[in-house]
Amino acid sequence: MPFIINSFFLFALLPFISPIPYSSDVQPLAFILGALLIFIATIKNKIVLTKIDIYLFVLAIISYIYINYQSEYLYENGVASANNSLRRQVGLTFVLIIYLATKNFIHSLDFRILYFVIYIQTFFTILNIYFANIYNAIVSNFIRVIKIDFTTYEGFRGASVLTIEPAYLAGSAVAYLIIASYFWKKKKISNLVYLMAIIPCTFLIFVSKSALGVILLFLVFFYIFLEIIDLKKLILTLFTILSLYIFSPYINYTDIKYSNLIEENRGMRLLQKATDEGFSKIIRDKSFVDKFTPIYVGYLSLKENPIGNGIGSYPLAVIDNQEIIEKDLNACTRLDVMYDRSTIPTCVTKAPSAFGLYTTEFGYLFIFFLITLFFKQNNNFILSTFIKGIGLLFILTAFSITFPLIWIILALLSVDDDRYKKMYNTEKET
Repeated sequence: MPFIINSFFLFALLPFISPIPYSSDVQPLAFILGALLIFIATIKNKIVLTKIDIYLFVLAIISYIYINYQSEYLYENGVASANNSLRRQVGLTFVLIIYLATKNFIHSLDFRILYFVIYIQTFFTILNIYFANIYNAIVSNFIRVIKIDFTTYEGFRGASVLTIEPAYLAGSAVAYLIIASYFWKKKKISNLVYLMAIIPCTFLIFVSKSALGVILLFLVFFYIFLEIIDLKKLILTLFTILSLYIFSPYINYTDIKYSNLIEENRGMRLLQKATDEGFSKIIRDKSFVDKFTPIYVGYLSLKENPIGNGIGSYPLAVIDNQEIIEKDLNACTRLDVMYDRSTIPTCVTKAPSAFGLYTTEFGYLFIFFLITLFFKQNNNFILSTFIKGIGLLFILTAFSITFPLIWIILALLSVDDDRYKKMYNTEKET
């Protein structure tokens, strides 16, 4: 059982790798091992089920029968979000398996697994940046596709390492830090071990060079400040930094602002432009608009279809609201060429966030699940708040619902329940 538990968490923490890569970005090994764990625990009568688990189970069942077939012509033309096949229908089942398995078995996780994951990501980051040929030769055997090839790519995008996109690397790193923080708060690891997890995780977020990475970096620093510095020291630190900024004329902030470190980082460049041209620069940024559009589509869809329109309905909701989106967001102006050589707005073809996709498909049924989930709280208020903020950011931005680290960190909101601790202690005794 410990071997299966640790194997489950290994592949859930590295969700894009597999000894034999499957034809999807997120590999199914964590799903399979999680299902096996739940099956064994159920047979032994050692599984803890809560009301939210049962609700999610019902929602997962609904997803196999609540199908929208009107968008099939779009899927045949290359619009991935119009997919209503079994591969899409299994999404909420995936969420259930990862969430339930994490709540029941996180207390049995060997922290060395997390440590291994953090440092293997760091090792491959160095290979990815400085020895791209070696990185490509090794990693191509374990992930489906290398989307950013540094042997040929020259641009501002950062490393993706053992993920598929730089944003996923940043998201993975902050999730690792959250798990390490939970172990640290429970005094299962020392301050030194915790510090040795924080440093590489911060490094991974920075080298992702993504806009999301910049946001996550600020949130991580703010969280660490709140955890290790009391309110008086925090105020004193902020006052000292502000004083140095105002009364240090010898520091050339312009040189720092336009240094290579900033200029070569896509996320930092966006922040730089925002300081030059105001916050509106971020609002107008194409990447920001692309990420916000699915959220807005989900909002508009809730008003029109309170219980959604079923699996595969997202692109139809975009098409129905195209004029409103163009007017309100100045989005949906670019066009993509489809398989049949027709054109369609990019906002229809672009992969949406979990929020946009599942709100249009299940409406308030999905919203109720999220609200219930975010009402959970572990025994540490600051960590719980940080988890909720990061989890919401993951769901709202362009992360797939099958990204397991979303549900691992959200499961940490519930694991201080005495029922899980009791089951863990019983397991140790046997």
